[in-house]
Amino acid sequence: MARKPVYKTPLGRRLADIREEFGLDREELAARFVSVSAAAIANYERGDNVPDANVLAAYHREFDVNLEWLITGEGEMFGKIGDTGEKRRIEFPPTDTSTLGIDNPTLVLRRRIYRHVREAFVTSEKFVQEDAMAMVAMDLFAALTHQVKDLDDEEEVQLALAQLIYNLRKEISRTSANPGTTKRSAS
Repeated sequence: MARKPVYKTPLGRRLADIREEFGLDREELAARFVSVSAAAIANYERGDNVPDANVLAAYHREFDVNLEWLITGEGEMFGKIGDTGEKRRIEFPPTDTSTLGIDNPTLVLRRRIYRHVREAFVTSEKFVQEDAMAMVAMDLFAALTHQVKDLDDEEEVQLALAQLIYNLRKEISRTSANPGTTKRSAS
């Protein structure tokens, strides 16, 4: 029988509430954050350690958590999404990088592909590390450059990218239905 969790701080309880709201275990939550382990999350939730600003920002970014609520317990748990009873959709920032001084079309396209890859994994509820998603995005970019003769032809890029993302979603569904097919066997 599992022990009832002990929360030493209200912040720890709120962090656990967020994870539970999305039905994630600590390993799945850790997979969404770069440089945060499941053990660190457990320490934050118990109140043994206090997460730094980067970790709190990651909760806000990944789950649209209201930072005021997260830090103080005041206000609503979620920002603009609210509790509609529908499955929450994680919103990504716009792909316009011109505000960063980055106007390289190839970089914009790579970022767009990464967003599609990330959304495919998130919506399928298959949680993988950020670096693994980045590798998939790089593979899709390579496949796209082989399929499309002119990357400036937006219509051709859209059609080819749509097919690549469709195939990725099918592959994610297939591996989710047969989870043993992608794991290495113990030797």
